[in-house]
Amino acid sequence: MNKWLAITVGTLFIGASSFGFYAFTSSYEQKMTTMTTYTPVKLIPAGELITREMIQEVTIPKAKHFDGALLEPESIIGKRALVPIGEQEEFLPWKLNEKKIVPTGDEQLISFPINFVESANNFIRRGDEVTIWAEYNRSPRITYFDANGQKVPFTFEEIHSNLLGDVSHYTKKVDYVEKLVEKVTVTNVKDNTGREVRDQEASTDTLNQLKRITPVQRDSYYMENFRMKPTGTPANITLMLTPEQYSKIVEAQTFQATIKVGVGNPYGDLSNLANLPVLNPIPSSQQTEKAVDKQASNEKQQAPAEKK
Repeated sequence: MNKWLAITVGTLFIGASSFGFYAFTSSYEQKMTTMTTYTPVKLIPAGELITREMIQEVTIPKAKHFDGALLEPESIIGKRALVPIGEQEEFLPWKLNEKKIVPTGDEQLISFPINFVESANNFIRRGDEVTIWAEYNRSPRITYFDANGQKVPFTFEEIHSNLLGDVSHYTKKVDYVEKLVEKVTVTNVKDNTGREVRDQEASTDTLNQLKRITPVQRDSYYMENFRMKPTGTPANITLMLTPEQYSKIVEAQTFQATIKVGVGNPYGDLSNLANLPVLNPIPSSQQTEKAVDKQASNEKQQAPAEKK
């Protein structure tokens, strides 16, 4: 009896030891070959303020890790995407910037009414840097400068009343379009209900389809639909301006100018991309749709086989 008990206990001990050793070596191997990092839940467009809900903790092979990628959520949250970041990409420092949308120094937040055309066909979003233009539609803006190059403070009414007298000793400048200020940060773009204008989320059906294709193809979908489906039409835009910048805009309005807002490259500064390796092209929307259809067809074909 004692002999069989000893054999049984010994066998269990050896089995437990073997399992423990296997679990230890597997865990050790995984620990040595994989690591934890952070990637987007889905593609983050350029200019987006990154929140905790937009990032996820993932485990990847160490061989796929990029040196310098940010490994702490605190170093990612609250920053803005400088370029679009795909769902399989780590957060590299050059992809993010520290630009905030709160005033500093003598800057102030000032709101203006705006319409669809004046907001670059509804392409402007919170966080963009824009240029403010004055368009003189009714009559050109005429400015006079004295011999020292200083602007003579004539009003719109004085200039167009023909009561200025002899102005031949002044230098005359005529503008139909004038750049007032540039690199101005947009802090809000709101519709007439006071809601922020954003991109619409994909429908449930579209999201289910996106789950059945590759991450690269999902990135392709979000890139091609970037700012194509806004949640509303802009009614007010809030800009971060200095008193001097604001004065230029107000002065242009006294000359009956139409104020327009222009946005350059919405993907941000891409100069950091110059020395990066060339990546494979992202599939087009047509290729993405074909991939979804092919995946669905494969699933239907596999279903009967699984039942057998």
